[in-house]
Parts: sequence; C-alpha cells; structure tokens
Amino acid sequence: MIRLMKKISFPFHKASTARRLVLSLSVIVLTGGAAGESLTPAYASSPPTLVSSTAASAITPKTLTLKIDGQSFTLPGGISKDKTTYVALRPISERLQLKLGWSQKEQGWTLLGRNTSFTVRTALPSTLRHHYTVNGQSIWGPTPSLVKGSLYVPLRFLLESFSYELNALTSGVFTANKLPMNELTVKTKSFHELTRTSELDVQYPQIDGFRDRTVQDKLNQYLEARVKELAAQGRKELATYQGQYADENLYFIQYFIKHNQKDRLSIILESNLFQGAGYAFPTRFPVTFDLKTGEVLTLQQVAGNHPSYKAIINKEIKELFSKKYGPLSKPFESISDDPLFYLHNNMLVVFFPVLDYTTRFFDYFPEFRFPLSTFQQ
Repeated sequence: MIRLMKKISFPFHKASTARRLVLSLSVIVLTGGAAGESLTPAYASSPPTLVSSTAASAITPKTLTLKIDGQSFTLPGGISKDKTTYVALRPISERLQLKLGWSQKEQGWTLLGRNTSFTVRTALPSTLRHHYTVNGQSIWGPTPSLVKGSLYVPLRFLLESFSYELNALTSGVFTANKLPMNELTVKTKSFHELTRTSELDVQYPQIDGFRDRTVQDKLNQYLEARVKELAAQGRKELATYQGQYADENLYFIQYFIKHNQKDRLSIILESNLFQGAGYAFPTRFPVTFDLKTGEVLTLQQVAGNHPSYKAIINKEIKELFSKKYGPLSKPFESISDDPLFYLHNNMLVVFFPVLDYTTRFFDYFPEFRFPLSTFQQ
C-alpha cells in the first residue's frame, strides 16, 4: 500500500496536460570532454535570456578559506539563510582545473572534468524542471545565487558532484580531498510517458568506457531490468488515480551514485509518486557491484565476511536509533538478512525505509554509518 502525505513544497514542476502519449528515449554520453558538446568559453558574451526566470537564492557574501588536496587559498563565497555555504563558480572551477563555459544545449553554465558534467541554471526554460544537470541527469539541488553578476553554487554540492570529500569546517577552513575514481563513465538514459491523466518520468544510469565490456554489460542489464520493474509498478500506481490531469498524477525515478572507488560501485534508484493532494513516501533500491566480476554484493560480503557483522551493526543501531531519531514506532531488534545499504567513501551505510521505525517524515531514510575498518578481522 502506498502511504500518502499531505502536499508539501517539492522540487518538480507540474506536468503539462497534453492529450497524447509521448514516449521518448534519450541517451546522454558524458566523458571528460562530453563528446559533441560545444561550450562557449566563460569569458565570451553573455548567454541568451531564458524563457522564464526563477528568483535566485539570496546569500550573505563571505570570503571562504579552503584547503583542497593540501593547497590553501581563499575564494569569494557566501552563506544562505539556511546556513548553506556557497562559492563563486568561476574561481572554484579554475582551482579545480575544470572547463567552464556556456552550454547552449543545456541552457546553463557547464563544468567539465573528472568524467563528470555539471550544469547550473539561474533561470529555467519551460522545458526544464531543475537548476542542475549532473552527468546527464536533471536533479534538484540548493538554488544557485547571483551576486553582482557572479554566479554562486553550494560548495558541498559542487565538490561532491566531482568526487571530492569535503570535511567538517575546522578553525574556519574547509578541507577537501580528491577521491579516487574507477575508470568508467556514467551516462543517463531516460524515458517519458505523458497522457492527459498521468506522467511517468524515468532517469537511470548506464555505465560506459569500463575496461571489461562483459562486466559493463552485466551491470547495465541489471540496472535496466530493475528500472523496468519500477516503471511497471509506477504505471500500476498511476492507473489507480481517478483525477483528470497529468499534473495531479506523477511517478518519477531518479538515481544517485554513492560510491565509485576501488572496483566497487554503489548506486541508489529512487522512485516517487505524487497523486492529487499528496506525495507517496519515496522508496529507495540500493545496489553495490563488484566491478571485478559484475556481481551484486551482499552486506556480509561488503563487511568482509566478518563472522559477527550483524551483531556489530545491531549493537550500534540499538544504541543510537532513538537518540538520533526520537521515539520509535516499534522496537529495533535486528537488521534483516537482506538489509538496505550502500557504500560511501570508506563507510558502510545501513538505512531503513521512511517511517519504518521512525515517526517523523522529515527523518526521511534513517541512516547509520560504519567505517569499513570496523569489520577488519
């Protein structure tokens, strides 16, 4: 059963109410230089005015001190009302040695580097939903800011998009380090089905450029099969709605790359349903691959086959669950034999569905992090 919550602010716009079915398949291949992409250099003339403008986030200017890969420097930045740290786009792109230019195709400023493409828009054309596109996927993120003609973006969001690990602020200095990456490229496939009464919007990852084509094909086939299952479930959910317009009946699928290091790849597929006056709680489907074999790894394997891995995890979660997330709807006893988990840098992250144990929606997916060194025998 899908549980609905009352309508809240959400990062997706309402769909158009076209009366015909539109089914499209697009493939965006992204490499360090994004084949076929034409970028106007950042110092060129201003980009054209977009169709519709969206108010940029207001920030209070502040000089940031950063230490990235051992080198210290200052850059113009700012702080938003919700305490998000922003950084000026052009100076940070130069420091990270990323190519910056205007992308007519993406209708925004695009950074290229480290097998990643990152586009930010301060205004949205009528055909686009989000301020950001990362590796071909349109995603929501903190609103960019314009200050005296300079574009500012959230510091953590930008760095993590390019596989940098940003550590906690220490003595006024932000420290970040470049993370190793597997030699592969992520591309985004998408399809879109629109009728007068429903909309299905799907984005999912495919792997390209990996050294072992057999393993690459195995991963892509797994991901495509999983997405087809989720899309089929979405069509069933959409068919149950009795509303009149597609902007009241939306099911969408997106993805997150959580870990791409040392021959392991962790991905989360997330599905969301919006119907009428409410949103269904999102559902996440994590998968961690062994890039040497193409096999899907279990939690036990990721934990190094430690004989007491479940006991270690259970003990920590029992001690922290109510402290981190307040009163529980039911007592926690143990993780299942097939728990939800993913890798993130050197951490194993175990998580639970929304409201499975917690009583507050804003707790979202309760997570518990364990250093992989915890399971060394």
